[in-house]
Amino acid sequence: MPLVRDTAICVRSWDWSQTSQMVVAFSRGAGLLRGIAKGARRLGSNYAGGFEPLTLGDIVFSNAAWEKAARASESGGLVTITAWEVLELFPTGRQSLRSFLACCCILDLVQRGMQEADPHPGVFDALLVSLRELAPRGEPERALAHVAWALLHETGLAPDISHDIVRGAPLLPAKVYTFFPRLGGFVSAADAETTSAAPDAGPAWRVRSETLHVLRALAVPELALQAPQASRMGPLVWQRAASLLVQYFREVHQTDVPAVGQWLAAMRKEG
Repeated sequence: MPLVRDTAICVRSWDWSQTSQMVVAFSRGAGLLRGIAKGARRLGSNYAGGFEPLTLGDIVFSNAAWEKAARASESGGLVTITAWEVLELFPTGRQSLRSFLACCCILDLVQRGMQEADPHPGVFDALLVSLRELAPRGEPERALAHVAWALLHETGLAPDISHDIVRGAPLLPAKVYTFFPRLGGFVSAADAETTSAAPDAGPAWRVRSETLHVLRALAVPELALQAPQASRMGPLVWQRAASLLVQYFREVHQTDVPAVGQWLAAMRKEG
């Protein structure tokens, strides 16, 4: 039975039997893995540290089901996880309600935005960097925005943040723009009413210029963070950007993401 060793982040785990666990993990080289770890709950097993969400580990699994899914370009069956060793923990994700809800949102987005047999190293790297920066920065909204943008960008679903989607010309400076999630971009205030009347326009969201700047910082950080506005990118601005991206994720995927709803409700309650 061919085995694959990779680095993965545990997204979800639950007990399957008295001795085994079901696991959803996101690996750098194989993408999303859904598998069973037989004997994981036994003492002295090959699963050092156990499977817990928000842990980075060295994973070994049988790639038979994964290769079958890759050849057919579809979701495959469960992989058999034969070994797991925890390499890194991210306890900051559980040290406050804000961090916990943001991390739940991150893991839910990864689980619903990635496909089996479809590796995206860029998303994995963004996820790992964001989790590592939770502790020194203490900015869960920034981490959430970073991962959400990486997911959308890597899958070709990121919104157009440079051009007016009606005129096709570069977006002119303004204090407020209108964002049409189903159209995938922004329009100027002058075009907002006309665009809203279009049959397929869908909802329209008012977006501050600071939020658009954050999106540009996520897309080209080495350029956008040099702009004067970067000094004003505080937690509230990152929260607005994360809110826009996670709601846009729900629109483009046309799916409910429970953790997103819980995070948004908590943010509204905080005001």
